[in-house]
Amino acid sequence: MSASSLQSWEQLSATLYDLFKAVGVLAYGGSPLTRGLRELEEREVAARGLAPAVRELQVLRNAVAHGQHNLTASEAVAYASAAQELRQLALSLKDALTDLR
Repeated sequence: MSASSLQSWEQLSATLYDLFKAVGVLAYGGSPLTRGLRELEEREVAARGLAPAVRELQVLRNAVAHGQHNLTASEAVAYASAAQELRQLALSLKDALTDLR
């Protein structure tokens, strides 16, 4: 995985955990990211499309990390772009929820 793709994933993950904290989601045990996204959906905090999009990136990241797939240059650019878009969405949600408090 390219450095920019990996960095994009790490930034997205950190932002999602910040969003979980802002909402009061406890994403521990098992797969914390999956559990946290599921709880956001159940609470109707995030659009239903957020979790599947994040999961798709997570699956690809894991495949690359375990040597099951090598990203092409264009895939790496698309991955980084998608991760950044999802990060911006998560930041917007977090900011909106913080403003409501």
